[in-house]
Amino acid sequence: MQSMFSQKQNSALEINMCTPKSLDSAKEKLSDSSKVWLDSLGYKAAPDTMALVPDESGRLSYVLWGATDSFWQMANLASKLPEGDYCVSDWGTIKPELGCLACLS
Repeated sequence: MQSMFSQKQNSALEINMCTPKSLDSAKEKLSDSSKVWLDSLGYKAAPDTMALVPDESGRLSYVLWGATDSFWQMANLASKLPEGDYCVSDWGTIKPELGCLACLS
């Protein structure tokens, strides 16, 4: 069976689907400066919210998305992202099939 998702390209920015409960775990993957950035934003991973995380040079490097099991919300994510290439690096507790449904909606 083939995967429904393509392989991550090196230039693609990572998206982490997180919830308020999984935010601390998601932050463990980030640099100390990125954690400080998120704390300064007051980001709580509420549903349908996004945090754009810069790298050390100020360029976008990572996206956190407050997700729920709603394909409508997944479709909304695409409309909020800046232009670029992205991949979901961590679905958390969200069903990956919702990403496909969102693409078809």
